[in-house]
Amino acid sequence: MTPSTYQRVKAIFGDALDISTTDRVAFVRLRADGDAVVETEVLRLLDLEGKPLQALDGLGTHRQLLQSAASLHAFYAGEV
Repeated sequence: MTPSTYQRVKAIFGDALDISTTDRVAFVRLRADGDAVVETEVLRLLDLEGKPLQALDGLGTHRQLLQSAASLHAFYAGEV
Protein backbone atom coordinates (compact mmCIF):
# COMPACT_ATOMS: atom_id res chain seq x y z
CA MET A 1 0.00 0.00 0.00
CA THR A 2 1.41 3.36 -0.97
CA PRO A 3 1.59 6.23 1.51
CA SER A 4 -1.13 8.11 -0.36
CA THR A 5 -3.40 5.05 -0.36
CA TYR A 6 -2.79 4.62 3.36
CA GLN A 7 -3.76 8.24 3.97
CA ARG A 8 -6.99 7.77 2.00
CA VAL A 9 -7.82 4.58 3.91
CA LYS A 10 -7.12 6.30 7.21
CA ALA A 11 -9.28 9.33 6.35
CA ILE A 12 -12.21 7.32 5.00
CA PHE A 13 -12.08 4.89 7.92
CA GLY A 14 -12.11 7.74 10.43
CA ASP A 15 -15.03 9.44 8.71
CA ALA A 16 -16.93 6.16 8.36
CA LEU A 17 -16.85 5.64 12.11
CA ASP A 18 -19.17 8.65 12.40
CA ILE A 19 -21.67 7.14 9.94
CA SER A 20 -24.43 4.77 11.02
CA THR A 21 -23.48 1.14 10.48
CA THR A 22 -26.29 0.69 7.97
CA ASP A 23 -24.91 3.47 5.76
CA ARG A 24 -21.19 2.68 6.02
CA VAL A 25 -20.80 0.41 3.01
CA ALA A 26 -22.42 2.93 0.66
CA PHE A 27 -20.37 5.73 2.22
CA VAL A 28 -17.10 3.84 1.77
CA ARG A 29 -17.91 2.90 -1.83
CA LEU A 30 -18.70 6.53 -2.62
CA ARG A 31 -15.55 7.86 -0.96
CA ALA A 32 -13.30 5.14 -2.42
CA ASP A 33 -14.36 6.34 -5.86
CA GLY A 34 -13.76 3.00 -7.58
CA ASP A 35 -10.45 2.25 -5.85
CA ALA A 36 -10.91 -1.41 -4.91
CA VAL A 37 -7.85 -1.47 -2.64
CA VAL A 38 -9.09 1.46 -0.58
CA GLU A 39 -12.64 0.14 -0.43
CA THR A 40 -11.60 -3.37 0.58
CA GLU A 41 -9.19 -2.19 3.27
CA VAL A 42 -11.60 0.31 4.82
CA LEU A 43 -14.40 -2.25 4.90
CA ARG A 44 -12.03 -4.81 6.44
CA LEU A 45 -11.03 -2.35 9.16
CA LEU A 46 -14.65 -1.43 9.84
CA ASP A 47 -15.49 -5.12 10.17
CA LEU A 48 -12.76 -5.51 12.78
CA GLU A 49 -13.72 -2.35 14.66
CA GLY A 50 -15.15 -3.12 18.07
CA LYS A 51 -14.58 -6.86 17.85
CA PRO A 52 -12.33 -8.48 20.41
CA LEU A 53 -9.06 -9.70 19.02
CA GLN A 54 -9.81 -13.41 19.16
CA ALA A 55 -6.25 -14.25 18.21
CA LEU A 56 -5.15 -12.85 21.58
CA ASP A 57 -7.70 -14.74 23.68
CA GLY A 58 -5.53 -17.75 24.50
CA LEU A 59 -2.22 -16.02 25.08
CA GLY A 60 -2.14 -16.43 28.84
CA THR A 61 -0.51 -14.35 31.53
CA HIS A 62 2.56 -12.16 31.22
CA ARG A 63 4.63 -14.79 33.03
CA GLN A 64 3.47 -17.54 30.65
CA LEU A 65 4.29 -15.37 27.64
CA LEU A 66 7.75 -14.61 28.99
CA GLN A 67 8.45 -18.27 29.68
CA SER A 68 7.24 -19.23 26.23
CA ALA A 69 9.40 -16.60 24.55
CA ALA A 70 12.39 -17.57 26.65
CA SER A 71 12.05 -21.20 25.65
CA LEU A 72 12.37 -20.20 22.01
CA HIS A 73 15.52 -18.11 22.43
CA ALA A 74 18.95 -18.41 23.94
CA PHE A 75 19.62 -15.91 26.73
CA TYR A 76 22.62 -15.27 28.86
CA ALA A 77 22.25 -15.82 32.58
CA GLY A 78 20.44 -12.92 34.22
CA GLU A 79 18.90 -11.53 31.01
CA VAL A 80 15.42 -12.79 31.73
